[in-house]
Amino acid sequence: SGVVLTLDAKDSSSGVSSTRYRVNGGAWVTGTTTSVSTPGKYVFEYYSLDVAGNQETVHLYTLRIDTTAPGAPQGVVAEPSGWQHTNNFRLQWDEPLDDSGIAGIYVRFDSAPTGPTDGTFYPAHEILNGLQVPREWKLSVWVWLQDNAGNTDESTAVALTDALCYDATPPATAVTLTGTKGGSGWYVGPISFAMSATDGGSGPDVIRYRIDAGQWVESNGFLMSSDGSHEVEISAIDIAGNVEPTQTF
Repeated sequence: SGVVLTLDAKDSSSGVSSTRYRVNGGAWVTGTTTSVSTPGKYVFEYYSLDVAGNQETVHLYTLRIDTTAPGAPQGVVAEPSGWQHTNNFRLQWDEPLDDSGIAGIYVRFDSAPTGPTDGTFYPAHEILNGLQVPREWKLSVWVWLQDNAGNTDESTAVALTDALCYDATPPATAVTLTGTKGGSGWYVGPISFAMSATDGGSGPDVIRYRIDAGQWVESNGFLMSSDGSHEVEISAIDIAGNVEPTQTF
């Protein structure tokens, strides 16, 4: 729909004789109403005359019309890739040309938008830092743009499937000790340690152990045969980098 410009002149003495206007430097037109509908920039100049012949100072009014939603963001990338244990992601994209310019981007997780504002709006340009996902796991994301005139169209949304992978929960290691027990908590022979890690998110990466605060060793099991009292620490790390709280034996 078009934009209607109405000029309302007043004069408390001799009264208004006429009002004139022109658009974008064109010919002067006598009248008080005009309309424009084509997208673009319009510069209106206008003034009035009273019956006594006095002319008002010429006024300027600039009007911009943009009725078209921006096109789809181009080259959308979600970073960092792969599993992350911190909820801090980044989106990057290239913006298409738009009459009024791009105001920002809408973001929606898990499912496609069903309306033009069916997401969270961020006033960002070609990069959005500090994006947080609503929960742990692999999340798909839809993104689309809004321009400075307020136009937006969810049908232009770009989908990134399983693009943001968040896991903040450490793995858990089950430890099985096998050996011949003596008295007072002592073993009277070698002790076999068998470890198995589980992780409901990114999955276990490594299991490690160390003896008497020595160097960490990656292994699913080991045999302890040296005499004496020893401290064994066991901890797993998942693919996202979450470290299990150390178990001590």
